Amino acid sequence: DYTVTATANGCSASSTTTVTVSGETPINIVAAGPFCETDIPVVLVADVPGGIWTGSGIIDDAAGVFDPSQATIGANDITYTLLTGCGGQNTTTITVNAQANASFLLENNILDPINPQAEIINLSQNAVTYEWTFGDNTTSTDVEPIHLFSQEPRNYTINLIATSIDGCSDTTSIIVTVPETLIFYVPNSFTPNGDELNNTFLPIFTSGFDPFDYRLSIYNRWGELIFESLDHTVGWDGTFKNLGISEQGTYTFKIEFALKSTGDKETSVGSFSLFR
Repeated sequence: DYTVTATANGCSASSTTTVTVSGETPINIVAAGPFCETDIPVVLVADVPGGIWTGSGIIDDAAGVFDPSQATIGANDITYTLLTGCGGQNTTTITVNAQANASFLLENNILDPINPQAEIINLSQNAVTYEWTFGDNTTSTDVEPIHLFSQEPRNYTINLIATSIDGCSDTTSIIVTVPETLIFYVPNSFTPNGDELNNTFLPIFTSGFDPFDYRLSIYNRWGELIFESLDHTVGWDGTFKNLGISEQGTYTFKIEFALKSTGDKETSVGSFSLFR
């Protein structure tokens, strides 16, 4: 209680009143986290409005928006300070955990068409578990799986989800190709005698080559170029210039073409016989 006494001209008067002094307003902060460093921002909540938020990761001090990607890995002390009434303050700790880093590679993204086996080299960091899918309805949890694909020519997507000990995941993927098998046949002779049977020397390509990157060259025994074709459907009919059917004997072929899967250049050289 407080008493106030006033005196004037020898006369006095008193009055007593009670003054109550309040302490700071108690504040409760709703617990948040832990978070992974790539989680989306969240809005923090206190049970008394009107304050501001401070600390690592706070990107809007009035709304209390906390962004894990802007915070420190580990423990972050976040303080809420009430600016109205008698004020008040409370601090909470929010944990942000480091993300796993998913990464892997293959010795070759173009697989062997006969034995399309992928051997994976896992380069992930801060990860303890791995989930693999191979685009063919199969999965694995091995650290470095070895996977055999079907021989069917197509692309497959290998996808990895790597997860840290704190449950923070990262994902990455690589496309691998099972190419067409290169299949072609080169005859060892032909008979351009006009009987409608075996009148043309023509290598037969079935699969695995680029038909737009193809060249067939024919040479006589003196090394003279006597025929050339850029069309895999067009072969040599045995003629040279306007001299009619070439003489019977052995000739050399050279086939230059590109693989359909990689564009790599291939060359096939050999000999064949012309019989009249």
